Amino acid sequence: MKPLTKIKKKIYRFIENYHGKYGISPSLADISKHMDSPTSTTQGHLTAIVKKGYIAHRPGVPRSYRVLPLKYCKEAQGYCFRGKHK
Repeated sequence: MKPLTKIKKKIYRFIENYHGKYGISPSLADISKHMDSPTSTTQGHLTAIVKKGYIAHRPGVPRSYRVLPLKYCKEAQGYCFRGKHK
């Protein structure tokens, strides 16, 4: 699993925190607003995060971005932002 860039890490954390706070996943508009970036730019970042295996998304289903469990955190190139490893 390749590490996330600073921006993608911020998106990942936002999705994780939003779901924890509200019990549902954020919409694309929610994420774009939080990132203060155009929807198309946010969509590109989300697609990259999905390809890297950090989140899942069901195309065509609103609010379907969800954080996947980070297994083998230490093995993921020593990169983890849940817990102590960074």
